[in-house]
Amino acid sequence: MESNAGSNVIAFLHLCIVILFVNQVQATNSSGTFGGCPLSSLPHNPQHVYSYAGRPIESTKMDQIVPLDDIAMIRCRHVGLFKQNGGDTFNCTSEGWSGNVTCTDTNHVTNYTSESLPPAIVWHVAGGGVSVVAAGGQLVLLPGAIVHLDCLFPRLAGNPAWSWTPEYRRYPTGWSLSSSERDLHYRLSVYYARQHDSGTFTCTAPSALTNSITILVKELRCAELVVARSVPESALPAVVFGRRQTRGDDRVIVAGSGTTMGSSRFFTCFDGYVLNGPQQMTCLPSGLWSAAVPPACEVVRCPALPPLPPLVRLRHLSLTAGGVALFACPLSYALTAAPSIVCLTNGTWSAPVPHCKEVVCPAPESPEHGSVSTAALRRVGDVAVYSCDEAFVLQGPRIVTCTNAGTWSKPKPNCVISCQSPGNPRNGRVSPRLLRYRLEAQLLVSCSPGYRPAGPDRLKCLRTGKWSAPLPPCVPVIAG
Repeated sequence: MESNAGSNVIAFLHLCIVILFVNQVQATNSSGTFGGCPLSSLPHNPQHVYSYAGRPIESTKMDQIVPLDDIAMIRCRHVGLFKQNGGDTFNCTSEGWSGNVTCTDTNHVTNYTSESLPPAIVWHVAGGGVSVVAAGGQLVLLPGAIVHLDCLFPRLAGNPAWSWTPEYRRYPTGWSLSSSERDLHYRLSVYYARQHDSGTFTCTAPSALTNSITILVKELRCAELVVARSVPESALPAVVFGRRQTRGDDRVIVAGSGTTMGSSRFFTCFDGYVLNGPQQMTCLPSGLWSAAVPPACEVVRCPALPPLPPLVRLRHLSLTAGGVALFACPLSYALTAAPSIVCLTNGTWSAPVPHCKEVVCPAPESPEHGSVSTAALRRVGDVAVYSCDEAFVLQGPRIVTCTNAGTWSKPKPNCVISCQSPGNPRNGRVSPRLLRYRLEAQLLVSCSPGYRPAGPDRLKCLRTGKWSAPLPPCVPVIAG
């Protein structure tokens, strides 16, 4: 018994150790204490922009594990409109991410009226110069740039003050001369920036609250960007009606030039192909392009068709852009929509797959002074039979057939008034011999040998339904 009890205690201790180990691994995977920190565990804040290894963190890279003692850079999304506190890094430690960077509101959230918030700062580079915000929130300029820093503060509430850390020179300050800005923009200007102008520029409001922007001036270039299977946009023929006329070409179309900071490349594909990768790459202040790998063009393919509806037949199928799927139905059935759908250049089908519906002809209309009889459903092959009232005769087909097009084989006939057969005269006959005669029909009266018509030998059926003359008798011919 004592042996069994001891074994149970040992087994229980082993179980506790396993549970502790599993919990440790799970905690490690979420916080990063066991070999690194996942980017996905960085503090989530819509005002934060994170970068790692010189590039902004893409949403598809959030599962990446950062090694211990490595750092992720952080800046406020709108530099100057928010005040960044606590540095610009988060460190991966054995306890997970360590850092206390915050982005606090400035007076822009109160339309620049609050004196209890630090002043907002905006900037613009004159003459189309290049400025890029670095991963830590610094404003990076190329040498020779002219930049204006504007501290936003109501002029009627007093004058803010600019201060700076560079000792290379003094910078002109004062209210903007523009009529639309002079009551709010207290400006500091850096003309033809040089590397010695790098430093922190601070605006202090009359309330002693401050906000700062750090400027870095450096000549910076990225390595020449090599895009496999590419063609410069400038080497292509003109675009006709907004579409490239080349098909079957999987080369990447590259627009843009230069390798200095802020230079960009823009990528597109020929018709029938889609980009696999970024649409744009920009030279960053880190000296890297914004994406690690340039894009490639892949042929556009539409998804496989869903299971076909009952009776629908697939006659042709091409899944590539511009290809078609062609459908048909068996005899006596018709498609509910167009017989083909097209694979579009965005990888979607132009319309859903149609269905097959039994063909039914519309109910035939009875002619005036007549009637029609037909089957109840009027399927393909069914017939409609027309007849006319007494004293009327059909003008048109007596029988029509329901066709596969859902229409009757011939137009509806008319019932027109008719003349009754006058019969044959004694010792004679009429031709043609019918029961009833259509309008305008004519009769020829002929007599037996030795007899002649005692009147006109031709009669015409008039619109009144009467003959143009009474039927003449056949009388003996009197020998002369």
